[in-house]
Amino acid sequence: AFSAPRTTPGAAMSRAALAVGMAVACAARALALDSELIMSVVVSRHGVRAPYPPRFSTADDYTVWTDREWPGAAEFGQTQEAFENQYLTPQGEELMVIMGAYMRERYTSLGLDVPCDSMLVYADGASHRDEQTAHNWINGFGCPDVEVVAANATNFSVMEPVVSDHNPGMCSPANEEQTSGLYGGNLDALLEEFAPAFALADPVIDVSPDALVCNYTGAVLEEGEACTMEKLPYEWTGQYWNGMFYAPVSYLSAFAESWLLQYLSGVEEVAFNMLSLQDISQIYDAHIKTLWFGTSWWNSITYGSTELGYVLLSLWSKAYDAPLLYFQPTDPNLIIIFSHDINVLYLQRLIQANWLVEGFYQNVASTGGCVEFQLHRDTSGDFFVKVSYIVATPDQQRYKANLTVADPPSVSEIVMPVCGELYCALDSFRELVFGVANADCMSGSEPIMDSYLFLQKTTSSDEGEDGADAGGGGDDDDDMLSSAELSAAIVVPIVAVLGITGFLIYRNSDNGYGKSGRAVPSQQDVAHQRTAAALGGARPPGIPPPPPPPPPP
Repeated sequence: AFSAPRTTPGAAMSRAALAVGMAVACAARALALDSELIMSVVVSRHGVRAPYPPRFSTADDYTVWTDREWPGAAEFGQTQEAFENQYLTPQGEELMVIMGAYMRERYTSLGLDVPCDSMLVYADGASHRDEQTAHNWINGFGCPDVEVVAANATNFSVMEPVVSDHNPGMCSPANEEQTSGLYGGNLDALLEEFAPAFALADPVIDVSPDALVCNYTGAVLEEGEACTMEKLPYEWTGQYWNGMFYAPVSYLSAFAESWLLQYLSGVEEVAFNMLSLQDISQIYDAHIKTLWFGTSWWNSITYGSTELGYVLLSLWSKAYDAPLLYFQPTDPNLIIIFSHDINVLYLQRLIQANWLVEGFYQNVASTGGCVEFQLHRDTSGDFFVKVSYIVATPDQQRYKANLTVADPPSVSEIVMPVCGELYCALDSFRELVFGVANADCMSGSEPIMDSYLFLQKTTSSDEGEDGADAGGGGDDDDDMLSSAELSAAIVVPIVAVLGITGFLIYRNSDNGYGKSGRAVPSQQDVAHQRTAAALGGARPPGIPPPPPPPPPP
């Protein structure tokens, strides 16, 4: 699906980098025929899981809302423990094996050789379902013995801000005013937008006339008026996973997701047999909208900067054999990260992408779906990034369809506005990332932050300190490219290579220190061993701990 450019608050894109992008655009469509895929970085949501209950409810007790008896562990084929903790359903596990097998065939067909020892696999170690997803996926991929690095605050913590959906660094999430601005502060209009969805959902939920949810939320009802979901009041929470606030649409979101997960899990009686898949998809748009509020521009910068910065550093390291990330090799052919729908949507927002896939409304982040960043090298030795969103359709998931290159999942190819073409020059992609990913938000993963700042300072064509940050960047007052900017557009690729060469020399010198003052490890120190398999979450030799945080003001 082609994405339309949209205004993004405070995003300062280098005009020099845009000139680079325009210079290569003419050849981009022919590039697919004479380029080589050399690497892929994949960020995947976990597979189909048990649903979260709506507010004020437990996994199998919805009596605060309705007298209906909701499907429980038995219907999903799970133990009570697995159901209550939202583990993958048995079908969800099978589906990830199928997706892994498809991705192996996909890469083989695209000419990318992925030996098992050329893979890096990360998962959110604070989420068991992400680890389940990773193990099933690599089993289908044919590499069941590859280690899954389950990163969290105590194990391989350098990657925890990448796999987590809520590491803010030194940044702040969206406030109420900013979030309200996403719908113009008009809750009535928001309710009206989803009136058809409520009309479909209300008879299925069958909220009791005297439901306790109205008491618990302080809903104002006229004498004798029945409790309905549309009567529930607005409540600001600041919780990104429920759209930052409670309102009728966010409450509807929970039921919509529950019905879709019933369908995808193969539950026999979905939504009490009262809704078609088309109905469920229409109602599920309330869930997409809720997550859209939760992954606003501000939240995506705050929580997604480390993730996007990591993607760039991994691609750049592969392209130039540059050890920008001491904790992993420079030459993996495939890196895959298993996390959450929120993580996928942070990336979607930051790279200004839009996608549309069969069976879902626009910009869905469904179970098992992933954003794929392919790194290509053309015959001239130039590098390009191609981005896709890949997900099995609802029916493919429900019926466990065998996914193949001949019968694939839904694939939406992304054209990022900064490039305007499917194959985006790596230099242009770098400038896109510099324009949106804020290094301050990477605090908590100092090795990633330091490498990002180094690359930004060494290769950015912008003048000034360390490039752009959230809400600001270069001076955009001039409408035309200056001669200096035109020169920068020409020399950006050269500067990039020279900068990395300088870094390789500098890192092996006696006084090789990064921006933070911590020693940059030599190749002998790290030996490019398998991430957690070698490091086990510990700091490699020669890397002192980070300095203590400054005292509070």
